[in-house]
Amino acid sequence: MEIAFQNISHHLHPFVAAVWASQGQEEIRSERIVPDGGSCLIFNFGGAVSITRTNGALATWKNNFFAGPATSYLDLKYHGNFEQVGVIFKPFGAFHLMKIPMSEFIDSEFELDVINKQKFQKISDEMASTECLHRRLSMLCNWLEAAFAQASEESCIPAVTSLLQQPDEISVKEIAGQIGRSQQHIARLFNKHVGVSPKKLQRIFRFQKVLRSLSNQPCEFLTTTAYQYNYFDQPHFNNEIRSFSGFTPSQLTKQNVLGSFRVIR
Repeated sequence: MEIAFQNISHHLHPFVAAVWASQGQEEIRSERIVPDGGSCLIFNFGGAVSITRTNGALATWKNNFFAGPATSYLDLKYHGNFEQVGVIFKPFGAFHLMKIPMSEFIDSEFELDVINKQKFQKISDEMASTECLHRRLSMLCNWLEAAFAQASEESCIPAVTSLLQQPDEISVKEIAGQIGRSQQHIARLFNKHVGVSPKKLQRIFRFQKVLRSLSNQPCEFLTTTAYQYNYFDQPHFNNEIRSFSGFTPSQLTKQNVLGSFRVIR
C-alpha cells in the first residue's frame, strides 16, 4: 500500500498535526486507535470502514466522516481497497473548521454530509477526480489553507495545553493561576474547542507518554514506570492504561501490541 504525507505550512501548524493520503490493499485489516486528544477528518474513496467502540457500539462508514476526540480506544476494520485522504487535528484544531463545540463529537463519528454537506462536498469531488496521491494532498492543503485563513488560536488554550503536557504535572488550579484565568473559564473554553476537560486531556497526554516509554521497557520495570508518570499505585496505573488501550501495561509489553496502535496527534 502506498502512503504519502504532506508537509504542514506554518499557518496550519497550530491546528493540524498531519495530512496524509493512502491507496492500495491494506496489509493490516484491523487496527486499534487510542486516545491522544485529537480528532480526524477522513475522505474515504475505498472500501467501507467499520468502527467498534469500547461499549460494543458498531458503525460502518462507506463515505467521508469526522471522528471526534476519543476518551477510550476503538477498533477499525477495513473492507476492500484502502483509499483514504485524512487530516489529523491537534486537540483544539478541528473546532476552527467544524464550527461546532467539540464536546458534541466526543467518542463519536459523523458523516460529513450530515455535518455540513456544502462545506465538504466540493473538495471531496475534486480529490475523487484524480488517483494521484500527491495531487490529492495538494488539493486538500489548499482547501485547508483557505478554510483556516481567518482562524486564530484562542490565546489561553495553547498555553494551557502546553502546560498540561509538561513532565512535572501541575493542577488545573495552578495553571489557572499562572495564566490569570478562572478554572471555570478554562473549562468552558475546553468544552468548546477541545471537547474534553483539561484534567482529562492531561490524563490522555500522560497515557501517550507511557505508551512511548513502554515501547522499549522490560516488563519487570512497570512499577518504576507507574511512579515515574505520577500514578498513585500499580492498580491505578493498570486501570488507567487498560481504560485507554484495552490492555494492561504488562499485556502491552508481553504481547508486543504497541506497534498496532495508531497515534493520531
